[in-house]
Amino acid sequence: MNKPPLPRKLLIQFAIMGLAIAAEAYAAFTGKPRSMGLVLNSLLLGGLLLGSEAARDALRALAYLTIVGAVFAIGFIGLLWPRMLMAQDFLLPPLLASIASLVNGVGTLWCLAQPDVGAWLLHRALGRRANAEQAVAAAAPGDFACGTCAARFASNGTCTTCRDEPLLDLRDGDVRLMLVDDDDRRVQGRQRTLLVGAIPFGVAATIAAGEFVPGASAMIKSLPFGFGFILSSVALTMGLAGLAGRKLSIRRRFPDLV
Repeated sequence: MNKPPLPRKLLIQFAIMGLAIAAEAYAAFTGKPRSMGLVLNSLLLGGLLLGSEAARDALRALAYLTIVGAVFAIGFIGLLWPRMLMAQDFLLPPLLASIASLVNGVGTLWCLAQPDVGAWLLHRALGRRANAEQAVAAAAPGDFACGTCAARFASNGTCTTCRDEPLLDLRDGDVRLMLVDDDDRRVQGRQRTLLVGAIPFGVAATIAAGEFVPGASAMIKSLPFGFGFILSSVALTMGLAGLAGRKLSIRRRFPDLV
């Protein structure tokens, strides 16, 4: 399996997230209630390093929230700016912070939408599993395969188990690409299904933790405007989806073609 190079844009994204984690850790060390942001950013960075589709979707959702919040803050400060001439020095830091958040959110969405970033994350998610399965798949003889059941054959013709399904020539680069793309869609579709299915359980777990786990309520309420609850639900949803994926993930039918 050919490993794609780490895109520079994604490396910059990792560095920005690492700086955010360091800032959250410093805030938590100095006694400020920032542990929720520290936990969430750590989970998101770890999920991206593993190529988790759930982490990518969660980071994309948070980027949208960041953009909306930043636009709102910039607009609000813009309304106050001409009316509070004496307080402009006070308004300048939050204005600059809001602009930085807006740029960060837009940059994150742009980075995650790039094809080379998607290819690298997909390799991280599927590479080890595909390599583990490759030894088994490599034992299947033949350059012809059924696109339905993935059975291999030494000569061209039709599949003997799928009602005369025409065999595909694996020596054809377009055929190989088609089969890999189909595998990618199946795997990513299952990951998204597990993520969506885990949402109600993540929300329920957050509510239960706030009620019955000592200290969890203060952690959830550490961020204003309900963001603590949202981030807690996102983190738990990602964790539950990841656990479910270990048991319910779909195996690639043609791992040796990746």
